[in-house]
Amino acid sequence: AVNFTFNHILSRLNISIAKASDLYAATVTLQSLTINKMKNVGDFDESKVSGTNLSNGTVGRWTASGSATISNASDATDLTVTESKQWIYQGLVIPQTVEVEAINLDGTKSDGEVAKPYLTINYSISTTSGTVTNTQEYSYNYNLADLFNGDGTGNIDFCEGWQNNLNITIGAGIPIKFDAKVYDWATKVDGSYQVKP
Repeated sequence: AVNFTFNHILSRLNISIAKASDLYAATVTLQSLTINKMKNVGDFDESKVSGTNLSNGTVGRWTASGSATISNASDATDLTVTESKQWIYQGLVIPQTVEVEAINLDGTKSDGEVAKPYLTINYSISTTSGTVTNTQEYSYNYNLADLFNGDGTGNIDFCEGWQNNLNITIGAGIPIKFDAKVYDWATKVDGSYQVKP
């Protein structure tokens, strides 16, 4: 019998968006969402972690470099945000360690240019009273590692065969709530086949 074990050498990034219950009566529109400065060029060396249990996750077989912007899916531009979670981006990225970097919500940094991967979100909230509609636009920037670890205390790995889910909830009191999780890709099928001469 020959058992085949497959591990994906890339990592997944999934982003969803929804609006909180305090905005159910309002119209929330996602204008754009981008992930900036992700490494998008890499060299893969399978021998680097020989014997490593890949199900525990690794970035060690990759030397990632470059810098790219990941835009939201085209159907997410000017998307009406609903109460239900909507997936707006699902894609593969090169395994890499995303480092923490302190940035302001407007994207500025006290000591110069922002160098680490960060998320930019632009959206509007519209409310109607009688015949008058008021619309307020918002634009924020967040360090990507902060969104995943929640407290700015550490870097986050985008490991081989893992998916990192970022769930965004827009509310009135606190404009945005992030719920980020890292998952090993679930095994759908274990295949086994007996090879006969």
